[in-house]
Amino acid sequence: MDYAEAIESLKTEKPDVAEAILGHVGSLKSENASSRIKAKENEGLASRLKSLSDYGLDIDADIGEQIKSLRGGVEKTEQEWAKRLSVVEVKLTESEKRASEKEAKLLQKSIESSFATEIDKNFYASKAVLKDFIERGFVGIDDEKPFVKVNEKIYGVSDGIPELRKMFPDYAKNIQHTGGGTSGAGGGHGSKTKTASEFSKLPPKEKAAFMADGGTII
Repeated sequence: MDYAEAIESLKTEKPDVAEAILGHVGSLKSENASSRIKAKENEGLASRLKSLSDYGLDIDADIGEQIKSLRGGVEKTEQEWAKRLSVVEVKLTESEKRASEKEAKLLQKSIESSFATEIDKNFYASKAVLKDFIERGFVGIDDEKPFVKVNEKIYGVSDGIPELRKMFPDYAKNIQHTGGGTSGAGGGHGSKTKTASEFSKLPPKEKAAFMADGGTII
């Protein structure tokens, strides 16, 4: 006896049981149909999700390539600017060096102009002496004011030149000697006058003694 015959038999003998069985079977059929529909819907959703996931991966890959390209462009730009900055820095350094050299030359000319007369009046070989004084920092200009520096002490020109004469007596002219002395004819060490050539050949101590004794270089 198959399912249909059994149901028909139950309908006759026990109709309430047959009705309950048919209701339960109908419910199962309805749930089965609903499950199939949901399964199909889930399959469609899964397919859509997979498509979206694949699309998302493609987007991520594309964005990654764009970011990589942008980073490469930024790095290249940074390198180019670094090179340009390096060139500018070199040119700036060269320009500053030239400006510094020019400023140093102008300062030296200014110092020479300020001291030339006094140095020439007080010292032999005045050009060489003045150059030496400038290089050794004995004379200079600060805030447009000439100064003399002796033993770390700063003087004005009028007070400083005598200090330099004391410090370098071998090169100092005898400007205080006003004449009336005996004019020596020769170049002996006891003579009151000497030529510049004769004076330059004397040892330092004899130069100092000659000048201290009122000697005059002619």
